[in-house]
Amino acid sequence: MTHILLVFAGHTLKAGGDTRRRVRAALDYLRAQSLHRGEWYVICLGGRFNSETAKIAAGTRMKEWIQAEDLIPASHVLADTFSRDTFENLSCAMALVKKIGARTQDRELLIVSHPWHLERIQVVLHRVYQVSAKMVPVWHRLTLKQRLAEIILSIYLPLDPRGEK
Repeated sequence: MTHILLVFAGHTLKAGGDTRRRVRAALDYLRAQSLHRGEWYVICLGGRFNSETAKIAAGTRMKEWIQAEDLIPASHVLADTFSRDTFENLSCAMALVKKIGARTQDRELLIVSHPWHLERIQVVLHRVYQVSAKMVPVWHRLTLKQRLAEIILSIYLPLDPRGEK
């Protein structure tokens, strides 16, 4: 069985910020698993979407943080450096999953993100890719602006035609 852990970048890469919390949660999840059972991959998702990621994409930084822990082979930690939203995240993720060569029936997808984002991810996974995944929620405080964005996105998502086949 191939286990693929998708870690989504958050709003900020700052110390104590949501992206670092998600990476720590992914690392804690990996430490709690029997890594000798099957192959494990981590895909870090997030491009250059704000001033903090202008020079180095979020996915690249997350990949460096995970590789530094040396829990799985460095070649099993992949990064998407182009995506800027949930649709693009999942498009890049599914392309990397295909590159890994994990067959649908022999793989387990796990998603690490904030619970509000996890709901959107599930919708896109089911609607566009007809895939399900196990969720690994990472709670953190959202600013008022972030909460409003999450609410608007949850309303807009069912109307968004991107990814439709």
